[in-house]
Amino acid sequence: MVSRAVAAVLVALALAATGPVERDRPTRPRQSAALADGSGPEVRDPLFAFLIAVAEGDSLGVWDRQALRARVEAAGRPTRLPLERVVEIERRAAELGEIEAWSGARVTRVWRVELDADLDEPMPWSILGYHPGSLRLSRELLLSEWRLGDANLTAVRGDSTRVFPCAGIIVWRIDQGWLVLDADGFVDRVLGAALDDAWNDGLALARVDGRLVGLAMGTGRDGRRLYGEFDFRRDKILAHGRPAARALSGWSRGWLGPRQGSTRQPWARP
Repeated sequence: MVSRAVAAVLVALALAATGPVERDRPTRPRQSAALADGSGPEVRDPLFAFLIAVAEGDSLGVWDRQALRARVEAAGRPTRLPLERVVEIERRAAELGEIEAWSGARVTRVWRVELDADLDEPMPWSILGYHPGSLRLSRELLLSEWRLGDANLTAVRGDSTRVFPCAGIIVWRIDQGWLVLDADGFVDRVLGAALDDAWNDGLALARVDGRLVGLAMGTGRDGRRLYGEFDFRRDKILAHGRPAARALSGWSRGWLGPRQGSTRQPWARP
């Protein structure tokens, strides 16, 4: 599916975009046994927990670095996303010119993530034991939010078909700025198709049987569609997305098409 940047706001998700074709750098404290076996808080990272609560609760507001730091400190758990580069994160009602409709849904909310400068830093998570490269993030990101409700999504693999009842589906489309995984050359050769440079088009969040599923969807340099999943409870990227994530990725793509009149193109920058 941001070391030193809360712009990874939705980005744990986006970091996950290193996963399979749609088809861990900072050292952190040792995990307790409870966290290692998947128990503990539903969302381990307190900053992600706050941002997810904002989205699911449909809260509006502007949170600067100080306010975000207070949230993290109140949780009593560390975050992998130090706030020193964040200016503010905003979630607001869409303005008249930003409202659009597609397939029975409308954009009614817009997110803005502002840093103090463009970011280019090592990835804070490992994938299959490798630190995969760097995360490149523009000083400002603007994302349109689609609230898509509930749906039964299907994942097909070979002769097997599974249906996943998904609730509270939210899709974010990146309208301005960029979020790019620049894979290290050595790691790229080792992991091959499991890790490609990825230009992130958008993010998605849903609950499957009550469990949070978060992912990022991107485009490789060769035009291939990529997606990846982030496990919030274990605070890790999953090298191979689970079937529910694959189903959510395929279904969500329709809401990632560029806004009418947009000139934003994958890999146009950087």
